[in-house]
Amino acid sequence: MSRDTVISVYVSESEKNHLKSEANDAGETLSSYVYKLMQAERQRQNLDQSATELSAEERIEALIAEGTDALEEIAEDIRDMNARAGTYSVANFELLKQNYPDARRREVLQTGARRLRYPLEEHTDLSSEESNSADSDAETDDKDDDGPTEVDDLL
Repeated sequence: MSRDTVISVYVSESEKNHLKSEANDAGETLSSYVYKLMQAERQRQNLDQSATELSAEERIEALIAEGTDALEEIAEDIRDMNARAGTYSVANFELLKQNYPDARRREVLQTGARRLRYPLEEHTDLSSEESNSADSDAETDDKDDDGPTEVDDLL
């Protein structure tokens, strides 16, 4: 490739002298030395651009991995919520089949609604307050003797 087109660049006298000195130290003409500096700068810019693109690709891959993990957690939460909703739908159906007073039905439906908000694993360890509340309410409600006596029996 021949270099036969002229490009003029304006610099200060001290910059020109400095470039001439560097060119002489390198054993080159001023034109050849400045051309090599320009080529080196273009290569550096290309490397910087490549590094930036690589960094962006890595960040995109990291974001995809984070998104995948979040979606997996959401999917697990949805499966758990669907399992709870199914369990309580069956329990509500069973409750309505029985001949319980309205107060007892409301209590069981409220308990079911509260439990729908928590994972199934947390349902087996009821707080003593909720168990005591269910026991005292069960003693005062008018219900059939052959039906379950605890909210948990219905749910």
